[in-house]
Amino acid sequence: MSLRASCREIFERVVDLPPKLRGAVVRDACTGDIALQGHIERLLAAHDGISDFLEVPPLLSAGPREQHRVGRYEIVRKLGEGGMGSVFLAEPGPVAVKLIRRDLDPSVLIRRFQREQDMLSRLDHPNIARLIEGGATEDGTPYLVLTYVDGVPLDQFCNGQRLSLLDRLHLFRTICRAVSFAHGRLVIHRDLKPANVLVTHDGVPIVLDFGLAKLARTSLEASLDSTATGHRLLTPEYASPEQVQGLRVTPAVDVYALGLILYELLVGVRPQRFHTWSIAEIVDVVCNAEVVPPSLGTSADTSWPIASDNLRGTLDFIVMKAIAKAPEKRYSHLAQLDDDLLRYLEGRPIPGNELEPYQA
Repeated sequence: MSLRASCREIFERVVDLPPKLRGAVVRDACTGDIALQGHIERLLAAHDGISDFLEVPPLLSAGPREQHRVGRYEIVRKLGEGGMGSVFLAEPGPVAVKLIRRDLDPSVLIRRFQREQDMLSRLDHPNIARLIEGGATEDGTPYLVLTYVDGVPLDQFCNGQRLSLLDRLHLFRTICRAVSFAHGRLVIHRDLKPANVLVTHDGVPIVLDFGLAKLARTSLEASLDSTATGHRLLTPEYASPEQVQGLRVTPAVDVYALGLILYELLVGVRPQRFHTWSIAEIVDVVCNAEVVPPSLGTSADTSWPIASDNLRGTLDFIVMKAIAKAPEKRYSHLAQLDDDLLRYLEGRPIPGNELEPYQA
């Protein structure tokens, strides 16, 4: 394997890990190659410099009385950090403005916007936050303008409201239908996780960042040959086996991620857990580690509102089918997952499930 190929592969694996965990992972991956290890460490240092820059972008570093703008939008305040950069509340709107990391080639990204925007604009759905427009600041920093959602992450909402089993399932079915709507328009999310589903104060779930993972990944891939940097845009805790192996992405990755999210909503813990965060462990856990059924993986929190007996049988079957390691063994599309959940809620039998359905 060439030095460049090795650097790129290892960099992609470690760049999103907490800094204190990177050293051991890099040393393990380099297997004693000091030159390779030093090169990757320099790339990580350069990357961190870019990230630090994005903590307070230049256009926001002036005095408080100066108006700060991105295109035609005035920045109000910072909302948070994401894998692609920093997110800000802006007017008119309100809208969410996401300043993109500078290691994403702005010229490639903007050209990609022009091709993708018509497709993404078709995601006109009440439970999907839309991409409004994209551009670049005067200093070349690319940005996105998206629908602003005033809400909290899905898991925080469910747990903070102490939602019952039935309420969680109804909320989850709404999310399934939204993602299924996008699949019907040939758009795959690729990075579904609780933080990418915000629930408003009225209890309405909104899926964020549809199409952006594909958008950013395409931009990165177009520039990897010349920069030998970048990172795989996924979250290990919710990534499918085919994603961590770099295989072709299909709607099955969203089915898998939603299955993991459903598991977490029902059980209170994540089914995929990592200890060392080494490359080998991430691949092994995601691709090979056996997941216990929800009814056997219940939270240690004695106040958890869902009893394990309520998960045994039908819900075990549904969740485990959604998170099957092999894509062909999962639900072939989200409408099937949604339909099985409806069957459970109505107390009807589910084809292929030999266990007696629990009466909700």
